[in-house]
Amino acid sequence: MVEALVEDEVLPEIETVSEAVSEEVVALDTRPESEPVEVVQEKKEDNAAAVIEAPPTPKIARVAEVYPNFADGILAGAQLEELDGNTILASEDLVITKEDYRGEMMKYMNDDEVDESPYGFYVLQHMATDRIIKGQVAKESGSNPGDRDWDQQVQRFIAEITEKARPSEAELLSFYEDHQDLMEGASFEEVKKDLEEFLTLDRQEAVFTDYLIHFGDTVSLRLEKSWTQERVAQFKTNPIDKVLGKGKAVLVDFYADWCGPCKMIKPHIEAIKESYGDQLTVVTVNVDAEPFLAARHKAQNIPLLLFYDAAGNLVTRQEGALRKEDINHELQKIGVSLRS
Repeated sequence: MVEALVEDEVLPEIETVSEAVSEEVVALDTRPESEPVEVVQEKKEDNAAAVIEAPPTPKIARVAEVYPNFADGILAGAQLEELDGNTILASEDLVITKEDYRGEMMKYMNDDEVDESPYGFYVLQHMATDRIIKGQVAKESGSNPGDRDWDQQVQRFIAEITEKARPSEAELLSFYEDHQDLMEGASFEEVKKDLEEFLTLDRQEAVFTDYLIHFGDTVSLRLEKSWTQERVAQFKTNPIDKVLGKGKAVLVDFYADWCGPCKMIKPHIEAIKESYGDQLTVVTVNVDAEPFLAARHKAQNIPLLLFYDAAGNLVTRQEGALRKEDINHELQKIGVSLRS
């Protein structure tokens, strides 16, 4: 549920806008009182020309603009700047320092792993989202974490944001008519309430994520430029991204040791890895061991299989225990030549 995005410090959180910074060029008239009028006019014309020929107003780049398809949450709209050397993220109501960030990272790893972790950017984004949303709730409601009505205020805040996720009557009817095979003969009025709940829940996360992505459109978020550059480079060392676009197709299997359906497809995944290693790289990701990578790829429902072509493009995303023939069919889509 979307509420978990606010109350959990590790949010399951994967956005292009830019803001021009206006620089005003002021042409000063430094003419002495005794200077002839003709000369004065010439100087004014020169100054006007200087204004016209001034270089374009510089733009402050945002994360989503510089690193497309990287930021998928509230930091997408953050402005990249060089800050004071100790601050990583700053806004009107929030400052996150390097010490704050390190303390958060050490909840999930040892101190000597922090600087090399590929997930630093996403930990910061989760941390910032939690603090910013709580700040917004407190500002609008006058309530604070720990107050008796805090949970109610959080739910109200989220409900207001996701209100547009609620489908219209026409959308409900269209879904009903397009999925008659699922209705088991029930009339529209009989299933209307259930359909509304189903479609609303399905859309809420997307609507809330969109709110986060565009948060920086109206609220200034300033993110340390060099720190971000380092984190982006480190992220590319994660088990998935480091093998994408290397000339081989890639199959990613998100699983968990406790997941029954994951165990069902495991033998076939292992057989694929052994038989087609010359054409395909198989990456298995334990969602419990790699929670940030799982969140990045929205692997809430497992098993989750991702099929990438040799260029690194995601071709198919499949949830659930697929049959062997269905997996093979998807492999063919990414260029794997199956052997009989």
